[in-house]
Amino acid sequence: NCLSFINGNKFTRVALQFPDNLLCDSVYIYRELNNLISNNKVELYILGDTSYGNCCVDETAASHAQCDSIIHFGSACLTRNSKLPVLYVFGRETFDISRTVDSIKNTLKSDEIDTSRSNIVIIYDLVYYHIISNIVEMLKQTFQVILAQPNLPSDHIVFPQQETTTNIVEGRLLTNSWIINGEINDFTVFLYVGEEKVSLTHYGLILNSNRVYCYDPNANKCTLLPSNKLLNKRFYLVERIKDSRIIGILIGTLSHGDNVSMMSELKHHIKMAGKKSYTFVVGKLNEPKLYNFMEIDLFVLIGCPWQSILDSKDWMKPIVTPYELMVALNPCRSWTSSYEVELSQLLPGGKGYMKQPLEGYSTLESDVSLISGSSRSTAWGNKDDDINQHGKELILRTEALQLSKLDDSGGSYLNEKRSWKGLEPDVGETPVELAVEGETGIANSYESEIKQCE
Repeated sequence: NCLSFINGNKFTRVALQFPDNLLCDSVYIYRELNNLISNNKVELYILGDTSYGNCCVDETAASHAQCDSIIHFGSACLTRNSKLPVLYVFGRETFDISRTVDSIKNTLKSDEIDTSRSNIVIIYDLVYYHIISNIVEMLKQTFQVILAQPNLPSDHIVFPQQETTTNIVEGRLLTNSWIINGEINDFTVFLYVGEEKVSLTHYGLILNSNRVYCYDPNANKCTLLPSNKLLNKRFYLVERIKDSRIIGILIGTLSHGDNVSMMSELKHHIKMAGKKSYTFVVGKLNEPKLYNFMEIDLFVLIGCPWQSILDSKDWMKPIVTPYELMVALNPCRSWTSSYEVELSQLLPGGKGYMKQPLEGYSTLESDVSLISGSSRSTAWGNKDDDINQHGKELILRTEALQLSKLDDSGGSYLNEKRSWKGLEPDVGETPVELAVEGETGIANSYESEIKQCE
């Protein structure tokens, strides 16, 4: 497949992207491909440290080597790429099919699934795509089974901006045989075949009105996902958004085709709600990066569905999804059982898009925070100057009966409260000096130090 992908499309600079657990095999695969390629003009590059998650196609790293295509190895979220054609190589893993079918049957029967009314929709980790059809055929003897195919052409090659049918479950192209009037049948049961991992969370949220089971082949265990518990956790974050004043927008990937449009949409929501926003391009997310911005109340992450839903207890500040921010700030939205993680569905034209209030609409109301129990103001459509003016008119009285000015809302924390604000140019205050030659060598043995020792 890799050879036909390269030769058939006449690519000359191909990036090989591996997940962290397969980097140990990358050199071997590189050498094998290099030996099989007859065209000497073809150059292969290994992306040793991807900028984002392993599941996302890293077009940014590939562009550094001026590559014209990417071969992505390992599990993938299948988000739409924006620039380069991609060949997906998922790999192959096997398990005992008979044992798997018996475990699934026993679990579904013990939960009294109505086989006459319920469809079993199977979603699977793509490392099992070569044997999943065998499981489906065996389960069809007892249940009405539908297989959710990957949102990919049969050759697993995706070109930029390639049109696909609307997804029902993100990352998987599902048929419509269990859908009634555009909605998923309540009697439909979803079964995910694969290891329990973070990508499973968004299936439980999106399909919270249905039963969602997960079968782990390694543990030979089939369990029911607690969708209500997941929704309660996310509703708590919606309340945290309403209590916040400064929101950080984290760009988790530059390869996603809708990240720029989503960033503009979020900035507009935050501005119209009378809050301040700052944008950060972070790549792979980790806690030390966020520790640099203690003034931010919470962050909203723009990334693929597999990477955007994070457990806030693992982070110093809450990290929410674009959908949750829109629910919290848009007066036309309300919290319901529906949930959306695919960015394209939250933009104009998507099934999860909700129009904002008409131009000229504005409000400045108050309600009670469900977290702190204190009163808070909610605004939409008010200009920043008007909101800031309300803050300037307020005066705090301390316990010592002294008056102090209340800080203006917004970015005064970032501009005034920090002890270190970066390098100060001091223009006109320092003499101009000619450039001088600096040290040469490496840090532990500069040439000048070596000469002194001699």
